[in-house]
Amino acid sequence: MSCSPLFAALLLLSTIVSFCSGDGYDTPFGCSSTTITDDDRSSALDSMNNIRQDVANGRGLDVNLQALPAAKNMYKLLWSCSLEDQAETLAKQCSSSAPSVQSGQGYNYVLGSSNLEAQVYQWTTQIEYNKLANPSDGSAAVKEYSNIIQAKTTQVGCAQATCSGNMAIMCIFNQPNVVAGTQIYEQGTACTASTDCTTYADATCEDGLCVLPVPVSTETTAAGATGTATTVSAPTTTATGPTTNANPRPGSPRRWFLQFHT
Repeated sequence: MSCSPLFAALLLLSTIVSFCSGDGYDTPFGCSSTTITDDDRSSALDSMNNIRQDVANGRGLDVNLQALPAAKNMYKLLWSCSLEDQAETLAKQCSSSAPSVQSGQGYNYVLGSSNLEAQVYQWTTQIEYNKLANPSDGSAAVKEYSNIIQAKTTQVGCAQATCSGNMAIMCIFNQPNVVAGTQIYEQGTACTASTDCTTYADATCEDGLCVLPVPVSTETTAAGATGTATTVSAPTTTATGPTTNANPRPGSPRRWFLQFHT
């Protein structure tokens, strides 16, 4: 039995919509905040990890369609409900300038009209309108993007708050802000085995990203790719929730097209 072209087109559209609007997480994150949903958390986390994976595997492209150097020891982000709680407290201040975070933390903050999902998308696409001269370039033009792809960062938590018709969006990372001279990541080859992940102990490798267990382990020593390397734990904020996405959302149309046509 054949179907009409119109029916086939509608079926294809339905499939695409289903792919793009799936929840994207398998289990609840377990966070107490109600300013965002688990779908918001999943979307933000997936967007950031997709960008990190692109960079690690040499698929990151700048405004001139030049590939960014591939990265070694790029870690997959885990969602932290504790960082989300901090982000919520600061977002609710509705500050016109960046709030202060704790020592050892970095942040992305904006007071504007976008919700969390749209704002994270804008941050992850900063590189499409700018250049990253090298992995130690802390240019203000890509500050938020650089924070997202900083290789040693392992945890993130975000929140949003309504502020007199505007929206305050705050994401906190468990590594300090990238500034001029900061090594965003080390150039090299993305991991293919757990032994390639040497920054922190007990990591495994997943599609070019190093993945820490939940919760993050304490300080220990682990064997690196070229021998025994002393590794340290990531900052001790407890990470919770799912770490994988069963239904990843596509990135920008430009990024999606280049990924499958280059």
